[in-house]
Amino acid sequence: MTGSSDELEWLRAQLGRSEVRLAEAQRIAQGGSWEWDVEADRGWWSPEVHSIFGLAPDESTFT
Repeated sequence: MTGSSDELEWLRAQLGRSEVRLAEAQRIAQGGSWEWDVEADRGWWSPEVHSIFGLAPDESTFT
């Protein structure tokens, strides 16, 4: 693979499918994921973590 635009498009599609599969697995398992950037003191919660805490996906106490 040489880094062509076709390859980039294929990789983006693969990433999108992977993200969908991860979200579905987290929903089924009723477990989520989160990330915390210690240096920036910022975090991110997956939609399933929001659901576990009864929050809408755009709500978060994690900033």
